[in-house]
Amino acid sequence: MDQLGTNIIVDHVSASWSVDETLSASTDIANLTVQNCFITESLNKSIHVKGAHGYGGIISSSFSSTYSYLRNLYAHNNSRNPRIAVIRRPARYGWISATT
Repeated sequence: MDQLGTNIIVDHVSASWSVDETLSASTDIANLTVQNCFITESLNKSIHVKGAHGYGGIISSSFSSTYSYLRNLYAHNNSRNPRIAVIRRPARYGWISATT
């Protein structure tokens, strides 16, 4: 999701088997909601130029953006699972290393 946009809802999406981040949000998006999604099984040993790179995603926003991540499952990603200041009952399963 590296496009410009405002007021975006991503609902009931299964994102998996990516070479880099499976589902990421950039600073060029305002008012994003990602809900009821599976972000799973990034390809850690694939064709990425940096080698092992199976990451869940990057969530980065500007101070004027509002992002909501609700009822999502991050599973079997090597790293870059959510690490947010305020998160209630996250569902993370089968990660290998600490979040970055």
